[in-house]
Amino acid sequence: MSIFVGWAVVGLVSALFLVGVVLAVRSMSAPDPARPTRVLLVLLRLAIGWHFFVEGMDKVHTPAWTSAGYLREATGPLAPRFRSLAGDALVDALEVQSDGSISSVLDRDWENYLAAFERFYELSEGQSHEAAAAMSRAKIEAAKLLSSTPKIVEKIAAYPPPLKVPMTMAERLKEYDELKQRVREKEEEDLPLYGSAAFDAWKTAKANANRWRAELQKDLLLLNKQMKRVLRDVLFQILDDQLPAEKGKKIQAAVKKLRDQAGKEVAAADARDWDAIDSMLDKRDAAITDLYRAVFVPADDAKLPVDAQAALIRDNTLERRGKDQPSFDPLLTPVSRPWGQWDLLDWSDHIVKYGLAAVGVMLLVGLATRLACVAGAAFLLMFFLAMPPLPGWPESPRVEGHYLFINKNVIEMLALLVLATTRSGRWSGLDGVLQFLNPWRWRKPAEAGKIT
Repeated sequence: MSIFVGWAVVGLVSALFLVGVVLAVRSMSAPDPARPTRVLLVLLRLAIGWHFFVEGMDKVHTPAWTSAGYLREATGPLAPRFRSLAGDALVDALEVQSDGSISSVLDRDWENYLAAFERFYELSEGQSHEAAAAMSRAKIEAAKLLSSTPKIVEKIAAYPPPLKVPMTMAERLKEYDELKQRVREKEEEDLPLYGSAAFDAWKTAKANANRWRAELQKDLLLLNKQMKRVLRDVLFQILDDQLPAEKGKKIQAAVKKLRDQAGKEVAAADARDWDAIDSMLDKRDAAITDLYRAVFVPADDAKLPVDAQAALIRDNTLERRGKDQPSFDPLLTPVSRPWGQWDLLDWSDHIVKYGLAAVGVMLLVGLATRLACVAGAAFLLMFFLAMPPLPGWPESPRVEGHYLFINKNVIEMLALLVLATTRSGRWSGLDGVLQFLNPWRWRKPAEAGKIT
């Protein structure tokens, strides 16, 4: 469906542009500038418009997209401001409140997921109560894990062998803050003083901080995974009601046996080895899923008659819809926060992705072209300021080629400002249509005065 909508938008944009070309052809007889120059300027506008449109639509069609990572990697004099805008939702989510409960950030995200879960599967009041109870248990387990259960982690060290030590989440977050502080010290003290001689030390400090952060991100995903597991169990309980009595008893007995066995394995395992315990639970969940799949999705496709809700559960938990969907996730797409809960970064992200797409469309169809050019230039200026190619700063590893002061963002920004001084939208675009239909255009020069 999303592919169809995307192509429909492209078709609409192309159709509007062609209409603009046909109806604005009269303006091509103007003597200045020369026709080849006008053609090239229109082509430049279309090329930049297509670039903006594709970039914006790619971000719109990626629900989990955020500029936080880009802003955290900001360099140059304005880096602190951009990093402040990005914040650190990861740290906020993994912190524990003073009463020992999970953070308000994690609690909010889980409650949003629960609300989306209830809506998607159209849970009854009793089923919603079961889901809320399961969520409460998941929060208690997560709080216990974050506050008092250490995890064996590999410390950052300059020399082998690797040092593995148990650390609580509070200790790991403190270590992460110290690693980030080392990066800031390199940026604020060593780079200005030693220049390129300090690049390697700065890159090493940054790599260490990113490596530590990746482990924290992995554990946040593990917590979210466990929350989704307990909600998935609620769905399996709903499927139990669809089973014939005798078959239902067999399935429930088999599920109980698998849970008991997994419980013994987890109890015998080292509680500090979070990854090993997660693998055990994955193995248990896969076996339970296979039990239900064998009943509700048999090989001969003779599916068990079920009601609409159970069919929805069957299709979205037992039958995979795509390779990118995790088997433990009962929802098709990531859950977004309602706009009432947006922070400054959320507003910034939405302005960027929809703003890029809007500027791209306006440039393609030649509508309010000068305004679109200025808006596009403003976007590019912000991207440039986030990572300016200044002397004394290492080049971004994702940049193609080599830059000093001027990069592709500046070049495209200047091209847009040049286009803003022209009438390219009137030469070929909807601005020409609006000009053609403007009644003031047909007034006699004497009546129009000096209006041109």
